[in-house]
Amino acid sequence: MNFSVKKGDYVKIIAGNDKGKFGQIVAVDKKAGRVTVEGKDLSVVKKAVKARKASDKAGIIELPKSTDISNVMPVCAACGKATRVRHGEVDGKKVRVCAKCGAVLETKKAKEEKKSKAKATTRKKKTAETAVAEAEVKATEETKATESADNMAEKAEVKEEKAVKATTRKKKVAESAEESKVEETPVKAKAAPRKKKAAESAEEASGATEAK
Repeated sequence: MNFSVKKGDYVKIIAGNDKGKFGQIVAVDKKAGRVTVEGKDLSVVKKAVKARKASDKAGIIELPKSTDISNVMPVCAACGKATRVRHGEVDGKKVRVCAKCGAVLETKKAKEEKKSKAKATTRKKKTAETAVAEAEVKATEETKATESADNMAEKAEVKEEKAVKATTRKKKVAESAEESKVEETPVKAKAAPRKKKAAESAEEASGATEAK
């Protein structure tokens, strides 16, 4: 038996508690003639689940509710309307045809396409922003590295200047010490003749005293 809808179709519910709502078919039970539709604000069934593994959690979960296949109608992506399905051939292949606009029936929601494009744009934007942020971080790191290198170079220059100044001071101290030694030598040289003369004078005076 051929069905007008299949798994993955975006459909409109035309009968039942969820009449007028939209959703996507997630499962088809051909034997029972029922489909499971999942979507926002659609009816769900609650089921108690036991933990079969240590990693599983026991509790009550919500599952999409199934409905009779005659209660749903596919929504044409071309015209955006819920439509009956006709069958035809294109290039030797059997296809479903929209009864309202005559286009090959594709039920992908137009809004979903816009959302996917918006998501792709958002991803691209985020990627671009991430790339810019990474570039800024890299530039900041390079700037810090350059500043650090400059600071190290400045410290090395300061250290070298201090070493040069210390060497200059030591040289000046050494020169001053040599000059002071040179000045002391003539003084000692002058003092020696004076001591000699004094000694001679003392001897003469002693000789004169003995003569008397």
